[in-house]
Amino acid sequence: EYHDRQSRLATRLLALNHTAFVAEPGPTLQFLVGPSVAWHLSERPFLLIVTATSKVCFVFPTFEATRAMEVLADAAVPLPLCARTWDEDGSAYEEVVRILADVGGVIALDPSARSFLRTGLGAMGLKVTPGAAVIEPLRAVKSRAEIAVLRRANELTKAAIAAAARAAEIGWTEDQLQKTVLAALARVGFTETWTLSLFGANAAFPHGTLGGGGRLGDGGGTMVLIDAGGALGIYQSDISRSFWFGEVGGAPQELKDAWETVSKAQLAALNAIAIGVECRAIDAAARNVIATAGFGSGFEHFTHRLGHGIGLEGHEGPYIVGNNPTPLVPGMAFSLEPGIYSKGRFGIRIEDIVAIGEDGRVEVFGALSTNLDDPFHGHSVIL
Repeated sequence: EYHDRQSRLATRLLALNHTAFVAEPGPTLQFLVGPSVAWHLSERPFLLIVTATSKVCFVFPTFEATRAMEVLADAAVPLPLCARTWDEDGSAYEEVVRILADVGGVIALDPSARSFLRTGLGAMGLKVTPGAAVIEPLRAVKSRAEIAVLRRANELTKAAIAAAARAAEIGWTEDQLQKTVLAALARVGFTETWTLSLFGANAAFPHGTLGGGGRLGDGGGTMVLIDAGGALGIYQSDISRSFWFGEVGGAPQELKDAWETVSKAQLAALNAIAIGVECRAIDAAARNVIATAGFGSGFEHFTHRLGHGIGLEGHEGPYIVGNNPTPLVPGMAFSLEPGIYSKGRFGIRIEDIVAIGEDGRVEVFGALSTNLDDPFHGHSVIL
């Protein structure tokens, strides 16, 4: 699979009249050569170069060569391994020039690469351009194997959130619930875990505030928003659930109406997904439901984009937002997370990860949330 990615990258370089792509350690490098190549970033460049002729080569410091070769031992790259080193009084960029001596041309630099790399490469007389248009369409389309990992990661995240919510007790603080969510994620195998556990009016800010939101059960019941995820292997999850903590059916009508509207907005977005439909149209489908229900138009109370791609990073392309004309294609995986936020009162968000299959069918990873009082007993969906 990694060799195929390198080949597709080379093809894309040719199509865009570029001669090479350069990346440093991070998600893109792991996407291209495998998860074993993890390297701590420092001021000393460690670089991956992939050319339009499918040549794959690494550049790293001479004094780190032994460790670098150990890290690269399981890299999915053509053999014999192409590697060049540079001494402390030399230059990594000079080695890149030597690698590219027979091709020259335009270099696409990974968009996550640090700015000093562009400066250093440019100082060697190389023409360097932003590489987003080269790499992002490749990373946005997931393979069957990637989809399988993302499916499992997000199913497990839903289970972890449900377990934490059911363990919650009257009087708990946001911090107590947050720690319970993180522990539940860790128990099912996640690393790099994170969560937002927001109560009442604090959830009116989509990512909360430092002030906190009181305690569970204050005033007879509490609206709760949990947003959580982590890394399963090297692939990410991201799920949000909003629910009423209190007597079943006891939520104020305003909260019931808002929750139902958010749920309908998510379903409208889900039903709008099809191959060739632009990302901005999916955002509009959800936003229109919220506006029609009387919760404000534009970003008045639905204050953020509808969604984002997910994979090696929690947020990556495609972005499901009103100014993105990118058409949807098979293999894309992204969030649908409409919300309604009323300052000083409440915040409600429902987030699920979906993927477009090779046949155009749309799959939700795990069950949808269908009930304000217990959003953890929904139904799975494949459209």
